[in-house]
Amino acid sequence: MPARGLRTYYKTLDSLSRINLLHALQTRGALTVDELAQATGLHPNTAREHLHRLIAVGLVRAEPILRGVRGRPVLRYRASGATTGGERGREARAAQQLAALDGHLARCGFTAAIDRGTSRLTLRDCPFAALSEGNPQVCEVHRALIADALAASPGPVRAGRLQRLVTEHECTLELTRTPESTTSSGEVP
Repeated sequence: MPARGLRTYYKTLDSLSRINLLHALQTRGALTVDELAQATGLHPNTAREHLHRLIAVGLVRAEPILRGVRGRPVLRYRASGATTGGERGREARAAQQLAALDGHLARCGFTAAIDRGTSRLTLRDCPFAALSEGNPQVCEVHRALIADALAASPGPVRAGRLQRLVTEHECTLELTRTPESTTSSGEVP
């Protein structure tokens, strides 16, 4: 992704209003702009502007609700991302998942390392640390986005529990393995 694209993606996630909209979609499912405005306390026009930014970077998608009447259709918004052969193939799929996760973390601006021995992802110097102070939904949204990045490729790796600020500059995320090949961003602890 070009540097300009990374900056746009990062800046899109650097707004508490957009984080709250994405969090509502991740936890409540598909919603209209009026439902989102009510859930987040934003004016519908403000929510719509933020939704356009989330759509532009691929974090949200919109679909019309067909009502069989004239006029502009009402849109329903959804968080983008995933929904719900042998050991060698399983390991190859796990490697693809971790590569997808690495790409996502780079787009978000995280410095990260995976300790394969403990199956733990360490996130350092979070670019959203200040925004997350007193706003736990920021971390919940990023945990769900990590789950979606893993689910983008079928495989055994899942996003587990996220522990915020285990040290002054580090958060950790447990990575688990299961026999199934799908995961859901709706499983936010």
